[in-house]
Amino acid sequence: MRDGKKSLGIRVGIMAPSAPCGQVELALGVRRLRDAGFEVFVHPQTKKRGPDFCAGTDPDRAQAFWDLAMDDSIDVIWCARGGYGAFRMMQILDRMAKEKGMAEGPRKKKTLVGYSDVTALHSYVGPRWGWRTIHGWMAGTRDFSSMPEKDFDRLVRAVQGADAYLTETGLEKDRLTWLSSPKASVPTSGISGKLVGGNLTVWLSLFGTPLAPVEPAPGETRILFLEEIDEAPYRVDRLVNQLVASGGLKGVQAVVVGTMTGFEDRVFQVLKTEKDASKKKPQMKPLRPKVAGRRSLEVVFKPILESGIPVAVGLPIGHGGGSRPLPLNVSAQIQGDRLIVKTV
Repeated sequence: MRDGKKSLGIRVGIMAPSAPCGQVELALGVRRLRDAGFEVFVHPQTKKRGPDFCAGTDPDRAQAFWDLAMDDSIDVIWCARGGYGAFRMMQILDRMAKEKGMAEGPRKKKTLVGYSDVTALHSYVGPRWGWRTIHGWMAGTRDFSSMPEKDFDRLVRAVQGADAYLTETGLEKDRLTWLSSPKASVPTSGISGKLVGGNLTVWLSLFGTPLAPVEPAPGETRILFLEEIDEAPYRVDRLVNQLVASGGLKGVQAVVVGTMTGFEDRVFQVLKTEKDASKKKPQMKPLRPKVAGRRSLEVVFKPILESGIPVAVGLPIGHGGGSRPLPLNVSAQIQGDRLIVKTV
């Protein structure tokens, strides 16, 4: 840590649950954490490269996570980066915990930080092990080391467990807007529930498996947060329809949509006339009108709206547009156009 910087008294353990991470980026991230006052231990597994797309084999990653989970000196497990592979590792992790008679997790409760593919881990250790989970930037990415200081400070405070969560829908200027629907009116008294979710693709991929998100208890309400990256509207439409059809909206009172980076309709070009079929440079035309802007959101989230659940957009959190932290698996409230996290 910087000279004169007071220690926060929090020990962070870093591992890579999914894709490999760049060692230069990780070193910069570790330096920033230490400069902020964290004690940092980097698990050797973060240097591994698997035979496929992951940071070591599935057992490598599961063991690294378990090592940090069982180490009582570690307070926070901070993921190096996302990518793909967390679910495969989780299947082994779940077996390990059950075989050791620790299905409810290690004795010491910890905080897990990450997002994207880490969505799968949030849905596991939050409800099953009772850990604090924070949708936040990962230490082994360039975005982490270049994050604006004010956003980094918010992340540090969230990890510390600040009583007042600062990003009530992004402070003063950011506001949620509700998609219009005759079947999904927004209660004037507000909406409350446990805040769950994360990356749409990862969240949905858990359904139908033994590690599916834990269903709400009788009478429990939820607010579902979703974000996505590099998925065209028709693909998001497919995911949303599956979410509804698979029963993934049990207990959900509202859906809050974060950033949708790369959410752009791609329209095929077709021949303009029959004569163009024989031309070397045929004239082409769009197959259909482009679905863009707010209408694209109204189209893809229509199945949720028609089920009677209101959908709000504009939360500045997710891939490529929001480095603010968001605690998950905690009580939250929506009042008008503001998302307020009640406890962290």
